[in-house]
Amino acid sequence: MSPRQRIPNLRRLREAQGLTREQLAARLTPARSGEHLNVRTLDRWEAGESGIPETHWPELCEIFGVSVAFLLNWDDEPNGDGLRAVA
Repeated sequence: MSPRQRIPNLRRLREAQGLTREQLAARLTPARSGEHLNVRTLDRWEAGESGIPETHWPELCEIFGVSVAFLLNWDDEPNGDGLRAVA
């Protein structure tokens, strides 16, 4: 099983791209061949109720045009120009 991570700004990123939950779910690789990602799963991700498998991180970065560090809220810069200092 791959690691999962909550992405606190997922909804904001999706809305900034003008995508509905249904459109984003359709663009992500499905869990099973031939199916779209379940919109309810995306709802849980946005609500922070479940983490997003790392297999989806590169896809989300490409869709939103951001680095993994920004996606995971480790960096304030969308292109990953500098990581935040960890206290």
